[in-house]
Amino acid sequence: MRSLVTASLAIHNIPSAAGRAKAIDEAWRVLKLGGRLLVLDISKTREYERRLVEIGTTGLSASDAGWRVWWSGPWMASRTMTATKPDSLKLLVTIH
Repeated sequence: MRSLVTASLAIHNIPSAAGRAKAIDEAWRVLKLGGRLLVLDISKTREYERRLVEIGTTGLSASDAGWRVWWSGPWMASRTMTATKPDSLKLLVTIH
């Protein structure tokens, strides 16, 4: 189990929504209780946010990553999101 899992400009390359959800699920699975997930990507980030809410994240935060992480210009801006896996097993029952 990991206390921090990161994905940077990667998950959007998975062709299907189901595959991207599976990637988020896998990142979540390997997090220890209280661990943090950090995702930086150029598209599909709202989709990741919805999935994280579905699987029981706490402390979800999402924001524009700023001009230093533009992918060729402002029309391909990156977003950053962080989420914390709950400390309590009771909150994790809804995942599966």
